[in-house]
Amino acid sequence: MTNICTFAPTCVSHSLTEWLATQQSECFSYCSVGAEKEIISIMQSWVQSMNNYIQDLHNNSMIESDQAKQCSISVCNETNMRKEQNLRRLDEISTLQDNWDGYGAKAFSETLIQVCKNIVSALEFQPSIFPTGRRSVQFQYELDDRSYLEFEIFETSIACLQVPQRDYTKAITTEFPASDIERIKEIVKKFYE
Repeated sequence: MTNICTFAPTCVSHSLTEWLATQQSECFSYCSVGAEKEIISIMQSWVQSMNNYIQDLHNNSMIESDQAKQCSISVCNETNMRKEQNLRRLDEISTLQDNWDGYGAKAFSETLIQVCKNIVSALEFQPSIFPTGRRSVQFQYELDDRSYLEFEIFETSIACLQVPQRDYTKAITTEFPASDIERIKEIVKKFYE
């Protein structure tokens, strides 16, 4: 008997013992990066329920322990799933034609789309992505306290806007080369800390 629980199409399979051993700490780490607390609570309850279920399987004399050991679970890697979604989003943006917004906006260059894909591929925390009428792509992050982080990405440069708790009197703007992916990663990491 093999029980499989799949959360998403892009999943990796783990042995149940290994999975249960890591899930509690992973649930707490998602909390620390701004994931929805309700989802975390549900996941923690689900992990506990699964743990209880497995204990019952092992304690049930009618089920051989070898069968219980075959029980496995598939867990999606949320970061990879979001990354794939963002890469598809950039593919969609690349297909926009001139005047895509009805106000004369130009189509996006292959160079810009590739710059954005390189950044998305390097990021641990994935942004919301939007095309702009300025031949740029905007990456946005927002925390529960309304703190806001935005990168406007052009072919050769990036404009960064940081607004703590949406207090624009404390807004910080910077600009740096589009090739400086490490700087983007540092800014995003600090934003979530």
